Amino acid sequence: MPHKATPQNKQHGVALITALLIVALATITAVAMTSRQQIDIRRSANVLNLQQARAYTLGAEAWAQQILWRDARSSSSDHLQELWAMTLPPTMVEGGQLSGRLSDLQSQFNLNNLLKADGSVSELDVQRLQRLLTYLELPEELIAVMIDWIDSDTDPTLPNGAEDNSYLLKDPAYRAANQLFSSVSELRLLHGMTDEIFQQLRLYITVLPQRTALNVNTMPAALLLSLSDSLTSSDVEMLIAARTEKPAETVSEWLAQDALAGLDIKTEGLSVNSKYFLLHAEAQIDTAYAQLFSVLNRRSDVITVIRRAFDPVDYLPAYAVVNTTDTN
Repeated sequence: MPHKATPQNKQHGVALITALLIVALATITAVAMTSRQQIDIRRSANVLNLQQARAYTLGAEAWAQQILWRDARSSSSDHLQELWAMTLPPTMVEGGQLSGRLSDLQSQFNLNNLLKADGSVSELDVQRLQRLLTYLELPEELIAVMIDWIDSDTDPTLPNGAEDNSYLLKDPAYRAANQLFSSVSELRLLHGMTDEIFQQLRLYITVLPQRTALNVNTMPAALLLSLSDSLTSSDVEMLIAARTEKPAETVSEWLAQDALAGLDIKTEGLSVNSKYFLLHAEAQIDTAYAQLFSVLNRRSDVITVIRRAFDPVDYLPAYAVVNTTDTN
């Protein structure tokens, strides 16, 4: 005869299934809690590693300030054979590695040089920028657009300038800054600017908060060619070879070289020393990676950080003094 399920047996079966469900739910909950805990631990570790990496890059900034301070005390000129110009190779630090390098921002054309202190156009700097654009095969019409962007009036420079009338038609609409450039990335806003032009030009330009001289000891070939229509590539090769062997101590000494004999080189806006430098530091702790871009201003024995960002330098915000350090 078939076995008949009694009410008691049914209750035992329901209790067993319930117990199994409870165990299953408890197991799922425990696994979820463990997984969540592991994720939280990893997230916390990533945050701590990133903060540690950023702290190391700030340490590299302090190192750069010391290097520039010592350099100012030991020499009156700046060139690419000095200690500040040497790349700090990847160096082992606790938990990872750190590297960094300093570059001379006065080896690049300062876009704010296009205007003199009184707000008038600097024809000499316009001519130098024209030669640079010609060398790079970029449209010279951009110069008028740049000047209109930073001059104080709202009248476009004829025939190729651009003021509010050009920018208000864009979507979204905006106005010309009518003040000095505060970031290289502002170039992207200019009328007629393309990403291709920007990527070519950004290698040779910078934006500094005041008029600055070009350092003949550190300028790249393209900018050396911008100093005169008469300069040739072979002349520039000779200049670079000469400064590698013996950097100029004065502009007059640099001008006396055979490669410049008989050439009409305007010495205004030229120098053999620099006040503005860029630090690019990188640190990696475990899988966390941080980089720091700091613009350093050297004035006598005072090294000032005037701009700092943990992102690519061309996207830095407007100038602001974030730290002042007297390195003694």
